Amino acid sequence: MLKGSYSLYLDTNIWIDYLWFKKVALDTKFIRDTRKRQLSVELITFLSEKNYRVVTSLFHNTEISTWFRDWLLFKQALSKGFHFGDFQRYKRSFKLSEKEREEVSSYYSWISDLPFVDSVQLKNLNEKALDAFFILTTDYGVWYMDALHLIVAMIEGCRYLITGDLDFKDKANQFLKDEGLIQNIKILSTKEFLNIIAKSRSRKSKDVKVAPK
Repeated sequence: MLKGSYSLYLDTNIWIDYLWFKKVALDTKFIRDTRKRQLSVELITFLSEKNYRVVTSLFHNTEISTWFRDWLLFKQALSKGFHFGDFQRYKRSFKLSEKEREEVSSYYSWISDLPFVDSVQLKNLNEKALDAFFILTTDYGVWYMDALHLIVAMIEGCRYLITGDLDFKDKANQFLKDEGLIQNIKILSTKEFLNIIAKSRSRKSKDVKVAPK
């Protein structure tokens, strides 16, 4: 298990952006919010070079598989003349081929095989964690999958959870502040984390003393 300065947990939206740029998109100029999504690639590239421990879980597998399954089914529907607006209503009418199922499985496998990624097994979901899940979803309006990601990140001792979902970030940070947990873990956007890294690099470069000739 590789460890950098600390452990991190990336929200699924960051991994999907990364996979899309690295494994799917042939031309990225038509991707919505291209610059924002490219930050995901910059982030993961930086983490891989610095050998941080980046935690993933079965919840990543579930969301990534669902996202790419729906993308493949959507392509099927369009090829058969369905209007894109009808896709959600009729998507259960379409089935993945064996080759497509293998493709869906390959996306999370590709991530989990990265040397800096630690794919954890959930063994410590105790009553305290379930209480936190209930509070996050009911009192703070956090989507249940996001709440599960945060709980795993907390159990695994991650210093930061990084996300592209600003609504989740704000609600989860408020929960952490209210519960006195903000000193243990904080939710940051991709841009915020990269800014922290940039400032840290800047401070270190200023501290370097030039040796006298």
